[in-house]
Amino acid sequence: MEFHPQTTKPIVVITGVTGYLGSHCAEQFLKDGTYAVRGTVRDKNNEEKIAPLRNALGAELFSKLTLVNADLLDPASIDHAIAGADYVVHTASPNPMKQPKDENVLIKPAVEGTLAVMRAAQKHKVKRVVQTSSLLAIFSPAPSNRKETYSDKDWSDPETKNAYGKSKTLTERAAWEFMEKLPLKDKFEFVVINPGAIMGPTYVNNGFASGEFMSDLLSGKFPRMPKVMIPLVNVRDVAKAHLLALKSRRPPVRDSPCVRKQCGSARLHTQLTRDCQDTILARASFAIVQSKQHHGSTIPLS
Repeated sequence: MEFHPQTTKPIVVITGVTGYLGSHCAEQFLKDGTYAVRGTVRDKNNEEKIAPLRNALGAELFSKLTLVNADLLDPASIDHAIAGADYVVHTASPNPMKQPKDENVLIKPAVEGTLAVMRAAQKHKVKRVVQTSSLLAIFSPAPSNRKETYSDKDWSDPETKNAYGKSKTLTERAAWEFMEKLPLKDKFEFVVINPGAIMGPTYVNNGFASGEFMSDLLSGKFPRMPKVMIPLVNVRDVAKAHLLALKSRRPPVRDSPCVRKQCGSARLHTQLTRDCQDTILARASFAIVQSKQHHGSTIPLS
């Protein structure tokens, strides 16, 4: 099946295009106009999932988006979705509001789906893959395990994580191991984006972890400002990082086709505290909000 019969533009596949980050990536890629955009969804006929994206993008932008069915646990569907593409932006990964009792509910689709993307990229001669990981794959927020500075050489211990953090660490490690084992003739460029806690406006329906946290914060469900142990980053900035990671015509780093990039801002902690303190104080008279102390709880990055 030919997805883009009329286009002369390079084709990018964005996995999980109806997700929180994936929908923002779709918007930025479509507005940029450099690429023909193909987005994966589990069921493109599911109007409950598709309608919010259509409404957010508007008729003109949405008409330029090609949707294709793909499931992280169905390698054939992933292969079909990536066939003929020049680039892949892999944002799809489970991120439920509550941690599951069985961690493999998260880990299995995250790891197996990513490996399916990597194999399809190799098979179809994709030029570059940009994968969404997390700062949780680099460090553990627990104060007892904290270092002075973190870099792209650091890895967190998956056994110290909850199911989501563990899935991010194991998934990224699996992707790097795949790249290391590839014969030189089959290698493609590989960029990993490691954002902190992603916050900001949503284009999709409720039911994802970041949105639930922000909703609870703004509605005053927390009696005091929670101590967030990971740098925050705006979802629009993360989407822009994915676009720029793909648009750069330079190799990711000298003498290597692969690189990890961290993104997060300690300053957003302080701003979030200021923005939310009136709501929190109004609903919980005993709340104590200390911007300086909250700001000091972040993780230093190189």
